[in-house]
Order: sequence, then C-alpha cells, then structure tokens
Amino acid sequence: MKGIIKKISQGIKNWMSICRGSRRFAGNQSGFTLIELIITVIILGFIAYSFTNMGSHLLSTSTDNESLYRAVQISRNRMEEAVGIGTGVSSKGWTASSSLEWNREVTVLKSSDGQPSLVAIRVSVRKNGVVLCTLVTHMAD
Repeated sequence: MKGIIKKISQGIKNWMSICRGSRRFAGNQSGFTLIELIITVIILGFIAYSFTNMGSHLLSTSTDNESLYRAVQISRNRMEEAVGIGTGVSSKGWTASSSLEWNREVTVLKSSDGQPSLVAIRVSVRKNGVVLCTLVTHMAD
C-alpha cells in the first residue's frame, strides 16, 4: 500500500514539474498555463452537464406524478358517478378529459332467472395509450 502511495505522489510531483517547466519559458510571470485552463473548463463542463441532466429528470418525474394524480382523481370521480347511478349504469367508450382519456366498462352477471345479480364496474384512465390507473368495484342488486 505504501508503495502505491509513493508512486502516486511521485507521479503528481512529475506532473507539477512538467507544468512548472512550461512556465519557465515565459520568464518570471505568474499565472496559469493554457493546458491548466482548458482542463479546468472541461471539468466544469462535465459538472454542469451532470446537473442539467439531473434537473431535467426531476422535472419529468414531477410531470409524471402530476399525471398519475390527475388519473386517480378522474377514476374516483367516474367511479362515484357510476355507483350513484346504481345497477342501471352503462359502459362508456374512451372519453377525453384534457390530456387524459377515461372509459367505463360495465359487466352484468345475471342469475338463472335472467335478473341482474352482480354488476362489475371498471374505470380506466390512460395517457398516450398507456393505462395509468384502473379502479374496479362490484355492486349486488
């Protein structure tokens, strides 16, 4: 382990002597060499790029969460509406609600005498063809 540390410190000393040697030709002026400035700009560029990516990821996640929240709200409202209608509720195709679409599927199970005995209601909300939320409930007659 000590040997590795010694080699690293020797490498740093060699690198610094090379940097100092490039200044030797400029006389006794103090300042940074062009190479040092270029390396600094490159490193700062990488740091700025990583923060930019992180920021855009946070914004897209926030938008996805908002869409999911709105999808759940629409599902709940449409489910409450369907339950309020009762067993006479009917299916409804995809209907636009801003950037989201919702639909209601109703399945009626009938008893042996042909009377409805159980109604299954499924409300789904989708965005760009991808279903974000589905609620299902059953009502007995």
